[in-house]
Amino acid sequence: MNESLKELDSFILPGGSALSAHLHLARTVARRAERWVVQLVDQLGADDVPLPEPTVAYLNRLSDYAFTLSRWLGKQLNAPEIPWISKA
Repeated sequence: MNESLKELDSFILPGGSALSAHLHLARTVARRAERWVVQLVDQLGADDVPLPEPTVAYLNRLSDYAFTLSRWLGKQLNAPEIPWISKA
């Protein structure tokens, strides 16, 4: 999917289509879960957290997949990508 997409030259905002926006939301949930797992492991130690070793990597890949899928589906739907423009 990524190979068929334009290379990003700026951040993009969620939106373009309802489906893309929902996938961006799924991405943020996966990123939040990843941060929580990392924080939990840091606080308790890896030996005291009963999660499979690749959990953090899985959550990271899941969020990347949701982002790429949102862009790819947006392209299929001819939905525009909305670039983030700094107010500074």
